[in-house]
Amino acid sequence: MRLIDADALAYEILSEYGADGGTEDVNTIYGMIINAPTIEAEPQRHGEWETRKGIEYCSECNKSMIWQSNFCPNCGAKMDGGKDER
Repeated sequence: MRLIDADALAYEILSEYGADGGTEDVNTIYGMIINAPTIEAEPQRHGEWETRKGIEYCSECNKSMIWQSNFCPNCGAKMDGGKDER
């Protein structure tokens, strides 16, 4: 799944084909975009692996891990040293 800006896409369709109707297919597609269900996206969490008594812990959720990876499998935090890329 990928997140898109549905409002921007709808605007592009209106810009390309006009707000006065266009074809029935264009109107159908436009309506589908506008009426599509939405999801609540969460901002990307950033963290780092912390070692305590020889065990690795996620700095975001504090869960222990057997091995390190680029993402915490428990909370989904991106392990990039806790840098916030906003």
